[in-house]
Amino acid sequence: MNTMNIPPHRQQQGIALVVVLIMLLLVTGLGIASVRTLILQERMAANSFDRNLAMQSAERTLRIAESIALEQRRFPVTPNPGFPADPAGVLNGNFVGACVSATGTDPSPCATGASGMCSQPSPSCAPRWTDPAFDASWATVTSSLAADPTSPTLESDSPLSVGLRQQYLIEFLGNNYPCASNVGAAQNCFLYRITVRTNPLGDRSTVQLQTTFLAQ
Repeated sequence: MNTMNIPPHRQQQGIALVVVLIMLLLVTGLGIASVRTLILQERMAANSFDRNLAMQSAERTLRIAESIALEQRRFPVTPNPGFPADPAGVLNGNFVGACVSATGTDPSPCATGASGMCSQPSPSCAPRWTDPAFDASWATVTSSLAADPTSPTLESDSPLSVGLRQQYLIEFLGNNYPCASNVGAAQNCFLYRITVRTNPLGDRSTVQLQTTFLAQ
């Protein structure tokens, strides 16, 4: 039987292919990792940008609600015409009615329709902004309201953020609050608690802000 003698340099020709395949796998892995990192960074940047838009929209809605509360306070003859009639004794601390056990709904009324104006809340009830029963009482900011030229605190004709629904809830807390921090200050200022939220219409960021607003 004849035996073929294969030269040494021909016996090693398959090693190069293995090395190339290994390097190709390594490069492919590095490329996939880089693409994933890039996508993650883009998502983080988009979420941060969307969050900033929601925050700016909420702050702007807060200024709109403060302007509305101030207009209610300064209404001629009888202030606060947009708020519901005060239940007997509520503003004197004698809250009437009982909270609904299922949701903790406040018995103090809100104005009919989505006006966003509510009477003084009962401290024993769940906060209105956490109660699903009050979803219908939230007022939604419209383009005409945001561009109202009679409101000096608003940016005229500034467009609302697309895809976000800006809403506010104004609670009248009383009209016997001190107008200044010094002792002996007149206690005839009106106090409002304003809650605003950006309620997303889709997969967007949501922001909720709250402040107390003192109107003289």
